[in-house]
Amino acid sequence: MCSLINNKVVINKDFEIYVNNVGEILDDIIHKKEAKVIFDDFYKARKKTNFYGVDEVETLYMDESGRFYLYITVPGDSYLSEMGIFVREPECVVVMYEEQALDYLEYRQATTVLLELFADKVIGEKYETSKMNCCFIKNRLIYDMNRSSLIKVYTKDYSLYGNHKRDIEELYKTLDGRYFLYVTEESLRVINSNMYLRCKEYGDKPNSDILPMAEIEAIKWFTYRGGNLERFHKNTAKSE
Repeated sequence: MCSLINNKVVINKDFEIYVNNVGEILDDIIHKKEAKVIFDDFYKARKKTNFYGVDEVETLYMDESGRFYLYITVPGDSYLSEMGIFVREPECVVVMYEEQALDYLEYRQATTVLLELFADKVIGEKYETSKMNCCFIKNRLIYDMNRSSLIKVYTKDYSLYGNHKRDIEELYKTLDGRYFLYVTEESLRVINSNMYLRCKEYGDKPNSDILPMAEIEAIKWFTYRGGNLERFHKNTAKSE
């Protein structure tokens, strides 16, 4: 259910949101609480300006006590709005607990931050990966394409506004038996519409995401993309 926020301080079922005196709050967070920036949506700060000429920014701070603060400009086009929470004011600060901050970092595909600062919360140990852009984290679980077996590839070539495009869908199985689907381009719109829209704006950011699957869901995708049950079991057997 959407929330319309126009008060000084709002505590809904999900977040504590401050919409007044934001500058003073930030000063307190940075100088008194000695909070450090752990994630900045560089694209929004660098490239995107809203209709009124305001740069769109999302910056996540963490203080020494382990509390988190997400500073947002233009909340109407932000993580909050994508979560169904609408704020009228031009900026706000969201106070988060650790689990909420981890959810945010996962949502923004901040894999590097999660592995460097919160590896114990994700897998219980430090994790080394050769290519960060091939590594995703969903629901605190790591899905590394380089350490998983490729089961099937589906591609589709097409032209969009005169430019050649190729949809890619790849089904993987992790070493511990979990399935996930890696997708790009138009296929991304199906599994993560918010990421698809952001990538359309980015232009230079790789537009890809993954969808964790149960085995029955993996089988349905495999057969839908031209395979059969026998071939599915043969391909998965080769990966073991």
